Amino acid sequence: MTKLGDQSACVISDSFLGWTNASCRRFGIPRLTFHGMGAFAMAVKKSLSIYQTHREGVDSDSTIRNVEGVQLPFVLTMAFCIGPLFLLHGQILKEPNPFPTWANWLNQQVKSKSTIFVSFGSQANLSPEQLEELGYGLELSGRNYMWVVRKKDWDPPSTNCGLVDDPKV
Repeated sequence: MTKLGDQSACVISDSFLGWTNASCRRFGIPRLTFHGMGAFAMAVKKSLSIYQTHREGVDSDSTIRNVEGVQLPFVLTMAFCIGPLFLLHGQILKEPNPFPTWANWLNQQVKSKSTIFVSFGSQANLSPEQLEELGYGLELSGRNYMWVVRKKDWDPPSTNCGLVDDPKV
């Protein structure tokens, strides 16, 4: 990004994408965080962080070491989630593709001024009308974009609006 000489205006990312904070700091790009949880949950989280009332009565950092029947090294063992280890029934992988279509496309966008990435994950439920408006808005922005939508939620309109219906992407 620094070699291109053009800097993004800002990055808007989900709070679950914490790694974007370090990237934005590195390149001096402002970061706005979107929190998908409700206002009450955010207020409780902020209150606990500021006032730390949950720490009252905790004698020391070693309190957790006294969990009956569990040794501390076991509690601190790192776990890495991997998977799926097996393909779903009936799916056969003919040959591995180290660069899927979307990765090749994204690599070609390096010289463009910006690429917008939109994904609401599995927690958001947008109506077909909302998805259609978002699609048209992305198209009208004139920017390159990559948009991830669950296939079961919405089919792109049949009009030629620049959206690609490619289940491999």
